[in-house]
Amino acid sequence: MRFSVAFLTASAAVFSIGVHASNSLSRDELDSIIKTVATSDFGLLLANSAIGPTTTDITFSSKINTQWNINVQQPDETAPYLVCETTPGLSGYERAVRIETLCSRNGFGQDIVQNLEERTCFNDQLDPANALACSMNDDHIHVVPYSSWNKISAASFIESLGENFDVVESVRYAGNFCEDPSSNVNRNHNVARWALKQTFGDNGNCVSSLITVGGSRASFTDIFSFNVKESRLLLRQMEGKPALPVGCVLSLVESLASHPFVCSVEYDPPVIIFNHEARWIIQGSVYGDNNSMDLPLHQVGISGENQVVQMSDTGVSVNSCYFFDNDGEVVRDKSANVDSARRKVIQYYAKASSEDESGHGSHCAGTILGKVCPDCSTSSNRDGAAPEAKIAVYDIGGSKYLYPDLSDPMFVRGMTAGATVHSASWGNRINSYQNRDLDYDRFQHQNDSFLVVFAAGNSGTFNTKNTSTGVAKNNLNVCASKNKGQGLGELYTAHFSSMGPSADGRIKPDICAPGHSISSASNGLNRQCNSASMSGTSMACPGVAGAALLVRQYFVDGFSPSGTKVPEDGFEPSGALVKAVILNSGRVMLGRDNGNFKPVFPSTEFDESQGFGLISLVDGLYLQDKSKGKVLVWDREPLTSGQEWNMSFQLGTCMAEHTSVTLSYFDKENNSISCNPCIVNRLDLTVEKDGITYYPNGLTKADVKNNSQRIRIPHIVGDLLTVKVRATNLATDKQKFALVVSGCLDVDIKGTTTSPTISPTDFPTSLPSKSPTKLLTKSPTLFPSISPTSTLTDFPNSEYPTLLPSDSTPTSPTGVPTKSPTIATKSYTLLPSESPTFSPSESSTLLTTKSPTLLPSELPSLLPTQSSSLLPTESPIALPTGVPSKSYTRMPTPTSQAQDPTLPPSLSPTSSSTYQKNWRGCSKEVRNVFKNKRSGIRKENVARKKNCPRKPWKAKNKCKSNSLGLFKKQLKVANKLRNTGFRECKNLYKKS
Repeated sequence: MRFSVAFLTASAAVFSIGVHASNSLSRDELDSIIKTVATSDFGLLLANSAIGPTTTDITFSSKINTQWNINVQQPDETAPYLVCETTPGLSGYERAVRIETLCSRNGFGQDIVQNLEERTCFNDQLDPANALACSMNDDHIHVVPYSSWNKISAASFIESLGENFDVVESVRYAGNFCEDPSSNVNRNHNVARWALKQTFGDNGNCVSSLITVGGSRASFTDIFSFNVKESRLLLRQMEGKPALPVGCVLSLVESLASHPFVCSVEYDPPVIIFNHEARWIIQGSVYGDNNSMDLPLHQVGISGENQVVQMSDTGVSVNSCYFFDNDGEVVRDKSANVDSARRKVIQYYAKASSEDESGHGSHCAGTILGKVCPDCSTSSNRDGAAPEAKIAVYDIGGSKYLYPDLSDPMFVRGMTAGATVHSASWGNRINSYQNRDLDYDRFQHQNDSFLVVFAAGNSGTFNTKNTSTGVAKNNLNVCASKNKGQGLGELYTAHFSSMGPSADGRIKPDICAPGHSISSASNGLNRQCNSASMSGTSMACPGVAGAALLVRQYFVDGFSPSGTKVPEDGFEPSGALVKAVILNSGRVMLGRDNGNFKPVFPSTEFDESQGFGLISLVDGLYLQDKSKGKVLVWDREPLTSGQEWNMSFQLGTCMAEHTSVTLSYFDKENNSISCNPCIVNRLDLTVEKDGITYYPNGLTKADVKNNSQRIRIPHIVGDLLTVKVRATNLATDKQKFALVVSGCLDVDIKGTTTSPTISPTDFPTSLPSKSPTKLLTKSPTLFPSISPTSTLTDFPNSEYPTLLPSDSTPTSPTGVPTKSPTIATKSYTLLPSESPTFSPSESSTLLTTKSPTLLPSELPSLLPTQSSSLLPTESPIALPTGVPSKSYTRMPTPTSQAQDPTLPPSLSPTSSSTYQKNWRGCSKEVRNVFKNKRSGIRKENVARKKNCPRKPWKAKNKCKSNSLGLFKKQLKVANKLRNTGFRECKNLYKKS
């Protein structure tokens, strides 16, 4: 067998030094990127187990070194690696280009794990030769192989253990394949199964557990099933089998994660199922004449006509009067046939069955769009939020467990029926980013007209935080409010409604709707109009899904921006715009109603209980003579990294109490189920007024976690507001966004708007960009133009994007124009950049208009500095690799090195006998100082944990979690100072 020179060189580096790239990211650094079992402190929780994850710096480094060696010994096998790029001043997209160039990875950058100002990280499948060569290519590229415990999310792992850390009641784990396993699925399945059986037989924890079946010691196949489904290896403990010692379970999990074809392992618990006053509240709680409860959207003809929702649930009782069709029914089987002529149910995919055994699905469907059939008689009307809409049913189970599919085939089948909204009133109580969340984010990012609405869950009793499920970034996650006349009323969340935030700190749930004592359809035979009252976020979610259909019809029928139906103004909105409208409509709620004789739990805007508040469509959509203020929208607006969109307008007179601005965009999926944070492309929303900058989501600075952001400012007549959306850091070439502004806006004011501009980047770039330097964009107009200017439009059913001529109108698959109504009157302008631009040529030179300046560091210097200064050269020099970079000239150094009195004595050249005046000596001194600092921080953390209460379990776990959070914050500060020290060492001395 022959090996490349690069592979032999890299292999020698691993075996002679022990490791190459693993030293570039310590355990603490990796923990700030991915929250895995390997990087988290589980030592105390698993103290009684002989087998488990190791958590010290030394053992962590040893595990990574071992993984390098294991991978090198399998030269023909690809394995998962984390690849990070840390060049200062570059966007995530530019860093991806840099890795692609230096590591010869064509098409690199799709599997993003983290994108921050200081670094961008990706997942990649590499053979050991390429991994090692890439790791040695550049000081700013760090490559770390995934060891077994680094493939397992910490949040998912702790949830899988339950409250008893000695035994595990039910083992349910899923190993996610790295790549499409279709070609090797049987081989990989057999390899993993053999390893699990071997582990179970060899592990003392399993053997000594005295598990018997029929009087004999149980084997692996007596206790577990192990199958492949939807690109996942499913390890399941059979029902009725005894609990297993935690040490046995840990060994099996580690075995499953150890294979190079498995990229991640997650806890995979079973999925379970979690309207007259409700629809009145959803539409805005509007009272009409004689104190009647008005439905303003229904009154103007917005009731869901020509809209289709897909619902995954226990099925629908098609014979109930709310869904019955005198002309026949669609076939209920696995053919996924569509019959659009049916009154209500136009598709019924019977994955689990063709009936609704529990009534849960019928109740949810009734809340969305139930409507009594024309010749059916009933004394009570339980019509849904969008009674004229139609439904595609995806039957995923019965009364106990549900079995949902991934987006393909589930959402794909719904789209064939014309569905643009999906309602999911089920979940598995996991609060962290899961493989399903990743998949749903990807689908919505790639199919931007589709919106997934998810129930937050019913695990919020006793004000328990971090209990929301279905926390995909692009999902609309729904909490439950009380209903009208119940308890403290609809402006209070229900006591059971799950709370946020998500495990990585994002706002979840997003929006609330009535979910307590909701009366809706139930199972019925022969056109019976049976109804039932149910409570849960399962009831709130379909209400919001129905509202989303109304929002879509509003734009498709041309109600924007005039507030009346103008068919020529109609356009097909993106799912992000529908989501933005709903979030912009939210009314601030007053608290959490915990029932009689129990104190109200306080709640404020954007918190873990209510998110963006209680849905109120009349405040999110402008209806002439019904809404308090005007509403303006922008949709599918593209930005590249560093680009800024802005709009200024003056406020007039109306009944609105505030100006509300909401940004929403479908972010690209994060490729790690351990992501922290999970945001990939960062857009920042701000509003400027009288020289003051307002930030979103109740913050005093930019929101670095959420892809939905809202700012509200009290209304004052004559105020001049400037709304800005800046693409601060993108990991892809562009990001589209939707924006909604509501308040006392005068749509006739054109002269007060300013054109969006592209701001120069703050740092020079050292690589050519994939994206063009000028964007082909539509010129925003006051009202939607019938003939928009040329634009590059993506069509879901087209293999290639099509450039439309100016006299044509882009349409969606439904035939509705996709143009975007705005009030801006000027197009984007490209300002001269002050940063160098790359001119591709054989000599790979940089053309610059201004020399880059070296800004002073915000952190104090921790190293002895020479009196010389570092000044940028007039012409930056290209690296030997052909990739240009900034170059700095070192001025002559004086022979004397006076000690700086401001420096720590331990870092002074004259106070340390170990200090060597070279790069290695300098770095060693920095490393020693911060090693002592970290040791002190760890001791403080151990002491805090010893003071935590032993019972109850939740109080103990919360105490340890808080201690861990403080511990990591302290380490983050220490690491930041250490990294600053390393950089100064590098500047002071040539690497030796």
